[in-house]
Amino acid sequence: DHGIAVAGYSGLMSLTHKTGGPVDAVVERIAAARALTQSQVLLMWGLQQGVVVITTSGKRDRLDEYLAAAAGAAGGGGAAGGPLSDADVAAISAAGAQLEFRKFWRSDFGLPPLQ
Repeated sequence: DHGIAVAGYSGLMSLTHKTGGPVDAVVERIAAARALTQSQVLLMWGLQQGVVVITTSGKRDRLDEYLAAAAGAAGGGGAAGGPLSDADVAAISAAGAQLEFRKFWRSDFGLPPLQ
């Protein structure tokens, strides 16, 4: 409403640093059904909610994978075959709401450092 863009930093954290959480099974199911990578599914989930997704990879193959996810989320099809369904977006959101994990700025939230 106010023209403020929300950025999502480290949107792939559940795949890289907090595996075994409630999102894993949902993302695996969607990725397998759509012939996508789990990274593509999570990137599309963020993009389809209007979030500016920030990733940190400089590897060409990962960047190509991310571009395919962006095209799919935008409805362009391509390798991702179009956007996730509303049901898939809702399932990922519901699973993610079951567990909060912060890797960065932990002290700002009163959390101990990660070991």
